[in-house]
Amino acid sequence: MPVPSSGSVELQVFWDLSSAEQGVRNAAAQRLVSALVKAQSADEGAPPDETTFGEEGALCTDLVYCLRRLVRGLASSRDGAREGFGLALTLTLRSFAAVDPAKLFAFALETLQVKGGGGSQEEKECGFGRLFLCLSLARAHRCEG
Repeated sequence: MPVPSSGSVELQVFWDLSSAEQGVRNAAAQRLVSALVKAQSADEGAPPDETTFGEEGALCTDLVYCLRRLVRGLASSRDGAREGFGLALTLTLRSFAAVDPAKLFAFALETLQVKGGGGSQEEKECGFGRLFLCLSLARAHRCEG
């Protein structure tokens, strides 16, 4: 997974999203969305060969990277990661109407599945990741019909 190209997203924000302190998680989610809004307005879209969650070229590379990272973070058992990554995903979905929830959901189902005979811990983490994904989509009012 490539690192954001424009440098608008600081990687520390992902650590802060996992903080046990709610205030740190909330601030990190706000910083992330602000950086993505800025990157999206300055960018011309992700390259056509990159997995995207919207119309081709509609989302900047940083946004695509962060959506992938946020989905993967939903399965983390680290401190407050699920809460922080879920909040950030909810705010991101509210801020970017160009993100196709069906494409994001399909990516998440593929990503958040137990692979290679994983144990009960992996099953639990993937299950919670899927639950938090559904919560984020619902809280962002991005569930269809």
